[in-house]
Amino acid sequence: MAALHEDALPLQALSTKPQKLMLAIGPEGGFSQEEMHHAKANNWQLISLGKERLRTETAAVVALSQSHFFLNQ
Repeated sequence: MAALHEDALPLQALSTKPQKLMLAIGPEGGFSQEEMHHAKANNWQLISLGKERLRTETAAVVALSQSHFFLNQ
């Protein structure tokens, strides 16, 4: 995403650990507004990986690493 979405939270800010986790890694240019709206309408929690812009393949590794760390604390 070029800019952080206002509803995106750091993974560590979730109030409870999810039982299941499904990650959607977007293109380097970010998800479209329509895609973001569709995700929110389907009860997806928007998560931020930080302020840095990550390449798609790097974002996947960072997302898996952060989620593994968070879920196993």
